[in-house]
Amino acid sequence: MNKSKFKELFQIMVAKEMEILEGKGHDYTRGGNADKLENFKRVGKDVGDAIFATNLEVYRNLLGQNRPDREYLKKLMKESYKLGIRLAWYIYWQKHNDRIITWVKTGRVASETAKESFHDSRNYTALGFGIFEDLELDDLGIVLDYSIIEEMFEEADKEPERDAHHDS
Repeated sequence: MNKSKFKELFQIMVAKEMEILEGKGHDYTRGGNADKLENFKRVGKDVGDAIFATNLEVYRNLLGQNRPDREYLKKLMKESYKLGIRLAWYIYWQKHNDRIITWVKTGRVASETAKESFHDSRNYTALGFGIFEDLELDDLGIVLDYSIIEEMFEEADKEPERDAHHDS
């Protein structure tokens, strides 16, 4: 393929991908939310909640012993949400790449055309870049609820002091 033909093909791809992004974007952002990345942030928050909750018992066990710092736990919660957002994006992105890999190995795909898979993969790569940019700016698109951390500390303060000398 010569340079001119490739440039024309690339412009056709970009136009088609913009059409796809605009058409599907409304549904994925629950009615056209202004934040194009809202669905990743929403799903990412759910994943981040699970990541943080899974580790919460470990943190609870630390209270009363080597008491963790509140700010450290808040940072850990925020990082859990960031990881959740990245994982949510990765899962969506990877499914399109899996279809491309199927096409590479077999010469065909069953559920959509190979062309659609390439368009979707490029669109999800662009969405991933948008997520990268937002996370670099700390724009999670959600309000973090630190009340669970404060409740942990309040519960720990109510428990009687553990004295290692009386455990023998």
